Amino acid sequence: MFLLSEPKWPDQAKLTLSRPQAGDEFGYSVAISGSGSTAVVGAPQRGGPGAAYVFVRSGTAWSQQAKLTASDARGPVSFGRSVAISGSTVVVGAPNKSGGDGAAYVFVRSGTAWSQQAKLTRAATDTQLGTSVAISGSTVVASAPSGGGAGTAFVFVRSGTAWSRQATLTSSDSGDEFGRSVVISASGSTVVVGAPVAGGEAGAAYVFVRSGTAWSQQAKLTSSDAAPSAWFGYSVAISGSTALLGAFSANDDDGAAYQAVRSGTVWSVAPLNHNQSVGPDEEFGWSVAISGSTALVGAPLAPEREAPGVAYVFQGP
Repeated sequence: MFLLSEPKWPDQAKLTLSRPQAGDEFGYSVAISGSGSTAVVGAPQRGGPGAAYVFVRSGTAWSQQAKLTASDARGPVSFGRSVAISGSTVVVGAPNKSGGDGAAYVFVRSGTAWSQQAKLTRAATDTQLGTSVAISGSTVVASAPSGGGAGTAFVFVRSGTAWSRQATLTSSDSGDEFGRSVVISASGSTVVVGAPVAGGEAGAAYVFVRSGTAWSQQAKLTSSDAAPSAWFGYSVAISGSTALLGAFSANDDDGAAYQAVRSGTVWSVAPLNHNQSVGPDEEFGWSVAISGSTALVGAPLAPEREAPGVAYVFQGP
C-alpha cells in the first residue's frame, strides 16, 4: 500500500504563453517525456481551434520549443483537450473536430523542429475521438467516449511513418462513457480504459493486454466500496503491474483513489491508504499519475469549494 509522504518539491519553472489571452485554457492538459526534459501543455481554446505547446529543459531553465496546431483546424475543435508524449512523438486530441466526430494528431520532432506526421480518425459521427489520448513508442490509444453512449477506444500503430488502426477496444458489458480516460503502459502491452458512468455512475475500468497484434480484455476493475455516483475510473494511470484509479465523486464529492495490482493475470483493487484525511468536497481523485513507487493524486477543490486545490504525493515501499 502507498503511504502519504510530504516531500518538498520546489518550483523549478512556471510555463506560460508569451502573449496569453483570456480563455486560452493553457494547462488544461499536460504531459512530460520519460526523460523529464520535454513537456507538452494543451490550450484547447487558444485562438479558437486550440493549440499545444512544447517546452524543453536545459539544466534548470525551460523554454518554448514549438507551438503545435492542426493542419486542418477551423473553428472551436478543442485541439489540446488531451496531450501525450513518448520520446520525440507527441499526440494531441481534438474531440470537437468535424462537429464532434473528433480526431487525434501525431507530431514528430527532428532536431528542434516539429511536424505533423498523421491525423488519426475513425469513420463514426459524434464520438469525440481524442477526448483522452495515450502513447508508448509507436502505439497510440485514442478514446471516443460518446460513441453510441457506450464509448470506444482505438489502438493505432506506426510502421515507418504510416499509422494504421490495430484494434477497437470496447467493454464486455457496454460500460457507459467507456474511454473517458485511457492510459498505456511503458511497454505498450497493457491499456487501461476508464468508464466512470458504468453501473449507475459507480464506475469501472477495463484492462486490455496485447499478444502479438491481438488485444483482449484481461479484467474489469471495480471497487467494492464505491457507491453509485462515485465515478470510479474518471482518471487512470499505470506503472508496471500497478494501476491507479480516481473516483473524484465518491463520498459525496470528497473523492477517493484506488490502486489495482496485477499478479499473473489477476488484478486486485484496494483503496489507496493514506495517513492524512481528505477534506470535504475536495474531489480527491480528479486526476492521478504514477511512476514506480510514487503516486500523485489531484484534488482540485481542496480544502474547500472556493480553495485553489491540492495535489497529494504518495510514496510506496
